[in-house]
Amino acid sequence: TWGFKEYEEKEVKQKLLSFLAGVADFDGFLAEIREGMNQMGITYERAVVQAANEAIIEWGSGQEFRERVTEERLSSMITFLTQKDVIGPDGHSLLRNQLVEVCLPLEEKKRRSKLLIEELRTREPTLDHKEKLAIAFMKLQDTLREIDFSRFDPPLVLEDIQPFGSAYNGFALQGGDIDVTILLRPKDGGSRYQVDESEVLRFIKKQSYFLRQRVQEEILSVRIPILKLRIGDVEIDLGINNVLGPINSELLLSYSQFDERCKYLGLLVKCWAKAKQIGSGPNGYMPSYAYNLLVIAFLQREGILPNLQQGNGAANSILVKENNRADDERFYETNIFFDRKWKENNNQSILRGEELTLLDLAMKFFATYIEEKYIRSVKVSIKDGGFVPRPPPEEAKEASPLLFYTTDPFEKYHIPSHTLRGPGPQRRVLDEMKKAYELLLQSKGNPLDLFAKVSANKA
Repeated sequence: TWGFKEYEEKEVKQKLLSFLAGVADFDGFLAEIREGMNQMGITYERAVVQAANEAIIEWGSGQEFRERVTEERLSSMITFLTQKDVIGPDGHSLLRNQLVEVCLPLEEKKRRSKLLIEELRTREPTLDHKEKLAIAFMKLQDTLREIDFSRFDPPLVLEDIQPFGSAYNGFALQGGDIDVTILLRPKDGGSRYQVDESEVLRFIKKQSYFLRQRVQEEILSVRIPILKLRIGDVEIDLGINNVLGPINSELLLSYSQFDERCKYLGLLVKCWAKAKQIGSGPNGYMPSYAYNLLVIAFLQREGILPNLQQGNGAANSILVKENNRADDERFYETNIFFDRKWKENNNQSILRGEELTLLDLAMKFFATYIEEKYIRSVKVSIKDGGFVPRPPPEEAKEASPLLFYTTDPFEKYHIPSHTLRGPGPQRRVLDEMKKAYELLLQSKGNPLDLFAKVSANKA
């Protein structure tokens, strides 16, 4: 027990449960136990959250509880407890996540999870589409190798041609495109960062009739200049010296293959964001890559995924450029190490959450990220193993207006979620996340409604 003077632990839980179910006024009860706990030196927030969690666990398995304790009632309780200075943002997430554990019988969760996985499998790339991607990449590769880069001024040496992006990171959907980077360096032995990427792309277009006929768009005055190509039915974004792109894709692929639920939760969130028209950076929302980071960081926090970048890879640092333009001289070192053999080198028993279904994880994912006050207080960093305190505004001015402060696992100055800045889009993402959470929590809901498209006038 917690040593309350007038209330036993069981009575605390009963009161909390009654309040959750909407049949008791909790105000007077909180006032009475606050004094008793203060006298005993007990942390108020921890005690109440623990009591609520245990109350939900102990009595939450019954059908009556599931029918009476609705998301609306839980939200009212959280608002009430917040106003009374009982719990902070992290406590909100704990209570919501605990409700997820008992909202539906296990067999029903398994049934719904199976429905979701079956639907997501139909949205993955088919063998035919994968073959088209492979053929398009081979054609591009052969064409680029025919170009004499020594004719560029200054002369260059072609080192490699590497694909990356969603088609190679484990979170691909049917119809996706390919990202490709050409790794070049000066023939005189200088740094690859002396290469002007925009000028090289213009040179490639000029030298190859095949590629010139297939350029759909030139995007050259950006952080990473690209040519948008179309080879057959496949769209390709072609860039220069994006050293970290393929490494990043390999890291995400390792996470998606580590636990099948990571892959399917990532696809679920990606399909949901696409259906709700909130999954595009150019439209003022976040790109799918940022959502991938939210998924992986959440699963790390849940103890389902490890931190693959934690280890002794000090010798794996490389020099990269902050902005891939030849006139920018800001360089920094980044460690590209991650443990590709984590399962072989570690005891998996240190992980947890094996019993959680995809439905559990989807509900917990949305429950975590709809807690606006909490999520604005943390940095989402898979390199650091999930969530860490967000730096104060004076240390990270770019973070203060952001709803989700996601950091790239390798690129020091890249914030994948930076496009979600406006209050309107931020509010819409939160609203859609709340709707998703409430839909999945409903005892009579259809989880496939998660992918229902919004009408154009609501987007």
